Amino acid sequence: MARPQMTGCLQAARVFLLVVAITGLLRAGDAPPAANDPATIVPLSKATFFLFEDFESTEVGKIPKGFTSVGSVGVVDDVAHTGKHSLRLNAAVNGARQIIWKGEQLAAMGGEHWGRLFYRVQLPSPLPASGIIHSTMVVGAAKSPSAKDKIETRLMGTITGGDGVFRYLYNVQPLQGRAEFGAGSGQANHYTDNWTLAEWYVDYATQTYRFFVNGKELTDMAIHKGANNFAGAEIPQAFDSLAFGWQNYQSAAGTGFVTWIDDIALTKERIGGQKQIKQDEPMRLAPTFPMPSAEAKVARLEDGIAKGRVGYGIKDLEKLSADKDQKIIDAAKASLMVIQTWKEQNDAEFTRLKDAGDIFTAAELAAGMATSYAGQDAAKVYQEQAATLRKDPAFAAGREFQKLAEFPADQLKDPRFVHMLKAFVKKYPSGYYFDLAQVLLPDK
Repeated sequence: MARPQMTGCLQAARVFLLVVAITGLLRAGDAPPAANDPATIVPLSKATFFLFEDFESTEVGKIPKGFTSVGSVGVVDDVAHTGKHSLRLNAAVNGARQIIWKGEQLAAMGGEHWGRLFYRVQLPSPLPASGIIHSTMVVGAAKSPSAKDKIETRLMGTITGGDGVFRYLYNVQPLQGRAEFGAGSGQANHYTDNWTLAEWYVDYATQTYRFFVNGKELTDMAIHKGANNFAGAEIPQAFDSLAFGWQNYQSAAGTGFVTWIDDIALTKERIGGQKQIKQDEPMRLAPTFPMPSAEAKVARLEDGIAKGRVGYGIKDLEKLSADKDQKIIDAAKASLMVIQTWKEQNDAEFTRLKDAGDIFTAAELAAGMATSYAGQDAAKVYQEQAATLRKDPAFAAGREFQKLAEFPADQLKDPRFVHMLKAFVKKYPSGYYFDLAQVLLPDK
């Protein structure tokens, strides 16, 4: 399921694993970044999310809601970085196999963000049919900040040679006649069927681009041009769309690349490969509306509902649905339908989490829904669900597992962390959180 709005931050409570490291170096010849280095990783509970997609709520063979697709792509349940699902990008000699994201949340992201995904490639990886293969995994459609023409900003790409060795690449492709340009890394790589963490950072204000692989920055492809110095960077002020997947512009030998991606995130701050989020307070969940109602009375209520006043907003909308003005009646009923659909989705997610054994996150979801539904009978139902789950022994395990997430990510091999991890699996020798902790043990 797509989470451009994190379904009211619902998905920010999902419990996963930790894999992060940080560096912060510069490429010679470019202006240095600010002293307050944005590459510092923040806890997920402190991060601002624009998008999080782990494919767990998407049916096998489908793509997440909120995306469109190009080429042969679909969710699978036989390969995953975390959970049980990932997105498979099926074999093709050339062309695009992508999911594409657009919308208000993308527009709100503006010209600065951190992005990350995990990917893996089926081996043996294909060689070029001739020459090289230029592939793109993340590409944004935008307008050039200098020439004002349409461009593709290819935030993550590769160049694969005849020997199968590849190098990472950032490049910009103008679509109206100008020549493409970019920055590539000299580091030689081989495709792997292990999960690889890729991160990128762009900032329109400073015309900065940075790229990281498994936590390590590839400094030779970094760009730091400075304000209003667009040449050689052209980082846009906003993106019209972002596509995730695999597109190769030259033909591959054989049937082509088969790849998987998982755990896509777009954030304001850098989160690295973190998968664990600790909730310090109940979530305040709220639906979002595709566009404000044309009726001012309804639009005002929608604004309050989107800020978390769901229960009281429903009462007011129900009053308007009995208005004398038919346009107001229709608008109020349409908004109530949006809320009901959102509620049903969250109720289904609650059931999925509970059935999977993620009792802590399910309880936090119920508590958040209770807060949002204040003033409605549904709030009491959610409160009772949360109270019941908090009595489950697995809730205590999940709450304690949160402490592991807050251990500094660059010290995961520290004996103190390993000791805490072993103590946890000894205390909780089975269940959902035991399985997560087992994977983190260094001998696993």
